[in-house]
Amino acid sequence: MYKGVSHCLFRIARREGIGNWYRGLGASLCGIVPYASVDLGVYFSLKEFLTRHPPPWDPKDGSDPSVTTLLGCGTTSSTCGMLVSYPLQLVRTRLQAVGLQGMPQYSGIVDCVRKTVQQDGPLGLYR
Repeated sequence: MYKGVSHCLFRIARREGIGNWYRGLGASLCGIVPYASVDLGVYFSLKEFLTRHPPPWDPKDGSDPSVTTLLGCGTTSSTCGMLVSYPLQLVRTRLQAVGLQGMPQYSGIVDCVRKTVQQDGPLGLYR
């Protein structure tokens, strides 16, 4: 369909307008707030808890948790953040694909969520 990135950008601007370069931006911006909030909140809560109650494999001298424990905290917090924000990432991707042939048409974030839930149920937001 496109010969490259510049061809894609010029073709979208010519056919649909420059505003369509930013399709999905609202969903991306809405998705970063819950992701970052949950990710940071879970990470620092786990780190604080494990500093006070160290697991058996960490030193018990009151120092910070080990690198392995911090890696586990980061992995857990990132997973929790993605579980919360994934529906908005799905919406963003679907809004970006609106101009492609054969893709469903959405008028915005709320319309995309509504149609997805109607068609696939609430778990459809995690496809």
